[in-house]
Amino acid sequence: MSRALLIVLILGLLNSCSTNPKTSKGIIDNQLLQDFISKQHILQLPLRIDLYQPTYNLSKLDDTDSLIFKDGSSVGCLGILSDTSQFYYIIRMFPGDDLCPVLYILNKNGIISDKANLYIGKYGFDCGTHLYGYTSIGKDLRIYTQDSLVQYKCDSVGKEGEVPIKSAVGTQEMSIINGKIEQLKFMERTPK
Repeated sequence: MSRALLIVLILGLLNSCSTNPKTSKGIIDNQLLQDFISKQHILQLPLRIDLYQPTYNLSKLDDTDSLIFKDGSSVGCLGILSDTSQFYYIIRMFPGDDLCPVLYILNKNGIISDKANLYIGKYGFDCGTHLYGYTSIGKDLRIYTQDSLVQYKCDSVGKEGEVPIKSAVGTQEMSIINGKIEQLKFMERTPK
């Protein structure tokens, strides 16, 4: 009886391994990866992404895409950068007060080698708060992000005043080198 149970368990394990699109080394099945890549919008460089927009033209993720991205909280992909010679550079959008872009770098086996927020996002939304920002990615894969906030005083019914009471600007510069994202500069200024 125990021998039969052992054989059933071994066969079950072998079957589950053979239907999994990943190998034991974590490499994504090439067809699955190519299907995912083919669904993405091609983003030409240089690229500018205006932050805090209500809508973006996103490619939707499906169940098979979750085999590549395990976090599952993305609402879709903005696209893939046009330079795919050594790596895949994919920009996914995540929900928040607004959609937040995150850059993922995948090697040719579909393994995530690095990721970085393409927003600074330290500011919350309150009555009278206006956020502006953008991220640009150059042909040399240098990334520049600027986030700005202007806040006005609000009364008890939510009507905002006309004179700003606070403003802040944050910037960050990054560069992609050999499939890794390197932070070059980060600065936040809050004028009094």
